[in-house]
Amino acid sequence: MDVRRDDIEVVIKKELTAVLGHEINHALRKSHGHKNVTFLDSLVMEGLACHFEGVLKGGELSSMFVDIQHEDWRSLYKKWNRI
Repeated sequence: MDVRRDDIEVVIKKELTAVLGHEINHALRKSHGHKNVTFLDSLVMEGLACHFEGVLKGGELSSMFVDIQHEDWRSLYKKWNRI
C-alpha cells in the first residue's frame, strides 16, 4: 500500500475491514489444521478468504481481482499443476 497516495484515507476506509477479514480467514483456517499442500489447496484457501472478503464488502469483488476477473484460469492451473 502506497501511503503517499492522495486518497489513502479513502482506500483505508474502503478496504481495511475486508483485508483484515481476508487475513483472519487464513489464520483461522490454519489454526484449525488446514494446510496448503497442493496448488489446488492454495486456490481453495484463497478463494474462501476472497469470498469472506466479498461478504464483508457487501458482495463487491475483491479489489485484487477487478483487473483480472475475465481471465481464463484453466491454462494457468494446467501449467502450475505440472511443476
